[in-house]
Amino acid sequence: MKFFGKRQKPITKMTARELRACELKSEGRRKQLERKAVALAKRKESVFEQGAKATPMLRRSLAQQFDALTTEEVLVGKRLAMAAQEAVVIGQLRAAKEQGGRESVIRATDFPQLAKIMGKSTAELDEYDRLLSEGLDDMRVEMTEGSLGEAGADVLRAWEQMDSGVLEPSEALKQADHDTRARVSSMPAD
Repeated sequence: MKFFGKRQKPITKMTARELRACELKSEGRRKQLERKAVALAKRKESVFEQGAKATPMLRRSLAQQFDALTTEEVLVGKRLAMAAQEAVVIGQLRAAKEQGGRESVIRATDFPQLAKIMGKSTAELDEYDRLLSEGLDDMRVEMTEGSLGEAGADVLRAWEQMDSGVLEPSEALKQADHDTRARVSSMPAD
């Protein structure tokens, strides 16, 4: 990772002060992801409410939007979990460095293994970013081709059940969200 054109020190070579700076940056990323997750949930709810009042032609488009937002929400959730893990690991490393040799919870031999975990976390975040980009690209293709996809069909089905009185609006939203998440979670990694 580079900042201002310089290569960042390996995490095992950082001082407690440098680790604290990394910890603050990591916390900032985590909070940003939390805000994004909340905003996505609100957008999904808004799209669902619009669909409840829309014509059948408009519902198709709104169902695709709901599906896309659910996919993004799931991926943001995974990135949020990784960011939280990163903050914890960096905080533990900083605490161990600050304690020095005084009954350190983490031994010096643990640092390389923790650095590997951090590297893995970064690689996994990159993988989630790639999946998010590919998933959104695929959804754009689906939207231009006019196809609806199974998750979008689940949303349409929830609206139909709501229209027929089988489900209340809040229950229909929960059902659509549950079905769409189940489809997104079962997508293959590649």
